[in-house]
Amino acid sequence: MNDLNFLQRSFDQAPSAPLVIVEDDNLLGLTLKKFLERTFGLTVKLYTSSEDCLVEFTKNHDPKAPFFLLADISLGQGSDGLLLIDILKERGFTFTSVIMTGFASIETAIAATKRGAFHYLTKPFELEVLKQLVFNGFRERLGIELGALILQRQKRVKIARLVPLVRLCLSSHLSVRLPMICSLVWSEDPLR
Repeated sequence: MNDLNFLQRSFDQAPSAPLVIVEDDNLLGLTLKKFLERTFGLTVKLYTSSEDCLVEFTKNHDPKAPFFLLADISLGQGSDGLLLIDILKERGFTFTSVIMTGFASIETAIAATKRGAFHYLTKPFELEVLKQLVFNGFRERLGIELGALILQRQKRVKIARLVPLVRLCLSSHLSVRLPMICSLVWSEDPLR
């Protein structure tokens, strides 16, 4: 049974946050978070200031683990999304970024580009545009295919659902084989 508990825990754990949003407008931030979670099925971390991101995210995230940063240029309390990019780079984090702004200018676009931003996005924007930017940013800058990550997550969910059934069969001493359980639950093999 300990093996099954270990298996359950390992599949319940989500991968570290590959999407990070830094946006001081709470409503917009929550909207973007929900949209990206539902679209890509990955964990999205939302911070309302660059300071919060630096304190909380950086202490819990491995600098070598790549992530996607979506940051507003102008954050409340004198915070700055471009400065956040500089600090994350200084600390050795691996990421790509899209910078958002409600007050677009040539100067800020150039500044974002010089800091290595993948794209400069002017608010308001279409969510489909953001979806494509995130997908392309992961693929082109980080070498990560989101389609593969989404499939990985779906397998974890299927296997996590399977563990209680296997536990039940073992505790009941039923002689039901795993492929039969799989066919009853999903009409397919969960490992595909």
